[in-house]
Amino acid sequence: MISNFYVRSDPAACLVKLRTFAEFLVKALFAHHRFELTYQSNLNDLLADYSFKSVTPPVVQDKLHLIRIKGNHAVHGTLDLGPRPR
Repeated sequence: MISNFYVRSDPAACLVKLRTFAEFLVKALFAHHRFELTYQSNLNDLLADYSFKSVTPPVVQDKLHLIRIKGNHAVHGTLDLGPRPR
């Protein structure tokens, strides 16, 4: 997985790629279950959708929201990476 390459050299890029993958995955689940997508469904709207929540365990929902939030911070340059390991 390409995100493994980025995790140490560019953590922000890794999170952006993981967020992109998470959105693709959620949209694939919508297609698989034949859930209706609204015209401009963003990832937050998709994760909050009742149909999606009814088939997705809460622990998975929580992880997808975390990837969404961290990915958004990475894209907008507001990600706090903390101390970097050497």
